[in-house]
Amino acid sequence: MYTQCPACHTVFNVHTVQLAVANGSVRCGVCGRVFNAVERLAEDLPEDVKLLAAVDSPETDTPPLFRSKPVVDESDVPHPASVYFPSSNVPRPAAGSRMLSTSLWSIGTLAALLLFVLQYGYFMRDDLVKYTQLRPWLEHMCRLLDCRVPPRRDLTRIAILDRQVIEDPDEPGALLVDATIQNNAAFPQPLPVLQLSLSDMNGRVVARGRFTHQQYLIHKPALEELPPQTPVKLHLEIIDPSKNATNFEFSFM
Repeated sequence: MYTQCPACHTVFNVHTVQLAVANGSVRCGVCGRVFNAVERLAEDLPEDVKLLAAVDSPETDTPPLFRSKPVVDESDVPHPASVYFPSSNVPRPAAGSRMLSTSLWSIGTLAALLLFVLQYGYFMRDDLVKYTQLRPWLEHMCRLLDCRVPPRRDLTRIAILDRQVIEDPDEPGALLVDATIQNNAAFPQPLPVLQLSLSDMNGRVVARGRFTHQQYLIHKPALEELPPQTPVKLHLEIIDPSKNATNFEFSFM
């Protein structure tokens, strides 16, 4: 026979001997409500309940959640043999649904992380290309994204072998600038921008100009990069900015 707590709707499997001990009064082992088990007695288990656990005796190791308590004294009322809960009160998500949710969350996180790495590599490739170990990864990324990896550059490895600035004997008020540079790196480099600064005897800059390789490579206009360990001659014809210009300085950008 079965009885059901009117408060929490927990269903208990009870026997006539148990009901006679306390005149049918019992305390619900789940919510503590005292009720008359005889008034709610039924022969069959309700269709909307599900068996969760069985308690055979007061000495069992089953957690207290599945035990009933007597009204007056715990020794007066034996524990019910089984405890039931309405299935609607204990929703249990399917294991497959939980696994699918976790998998989708993990895939979304990995996709977001990959997108961040690709965006960082795309917008910062000019700086990242300085690191030799990252260049193969950047080249592979640009094949996927249809972009271009900048060539390797190391201006500190470009040396000036000789240089001079003289007055043009054929053109008054003009200067002839000649220099020889060499790429001492182990890899080809883009042709740099040449910056020429002219200063007076006190070190004050009186003129400064920047020139591209299209301007200073008049002898080798088809050259597109500096090969390693190969001297390259530079030549410029510029207007003399001041008679006070006595010193000059070359730098690369």
